[in-house]
Amino acid sequence: MKAQTVLAALVARLKEQAKRCNPALEAAPVAILWTDEKREWEGVLRRIMEALPELHAVGAYNPGQPSGPGVWLRMVADGQAGAVEPDKAAILYLPGVGNGQLRTDLRGLKDDPQLAPLAELHYRGRFWRQENGKDWTLRAFLESRRGGLGLKVSASQETGQALKAAMDKLLMQHLPVLDAVIID
Repeated sequence: MKAQTVLAALVARLKEQAKRCNPALEAAPVAILWTDEKREWEGVLRRIMEALPELHAVGAYNPGQPSGPGVWLRMVADGQAGAVEPDKAAILYLPGVGNGQLRTDLRGLKDDPQLAPLAELHYRGRFWRQENGKDWTLRAFLESRRGGLGLKVSASQETGQALKAAMDKLLMQHLPVLDAVIID
């Protein structure tokens, strides 16, 4: 059996979020909203997109690429654009956006051309965030036993900087190897 990588675990967690619903009580989410206020995941987004075709991001529209403005992402969530299979939820990456902006400040979004079309999706979609309601940072994803990988990671600032610098390589590391060491 092939050992699972950090990237494969990340993709699995995002897909799990899309499947979390009780069909007897609620409709399946049309989108998973992945907010990243500090833009921690932005540097490895292309690699994640290669492994997860449902993933689309706010950005400049480029035909054939999984990014575009908010109105285009809304069309992706509604199945009118993008490459999301009909039985899957779109995963929308929102760099520079905190989940609190979409959850609590909906009135303030009306003048934001990127986010205004997406604001309603917080009713028909689901956020991918930590249990405490915060965005998933790389460190939090690696450390958390609830929704993350449950690894031991040093709390030093230097370790945080090293994680960000090595993020691309870290995604390809096998979990059994990382689980055997404390990342320091």
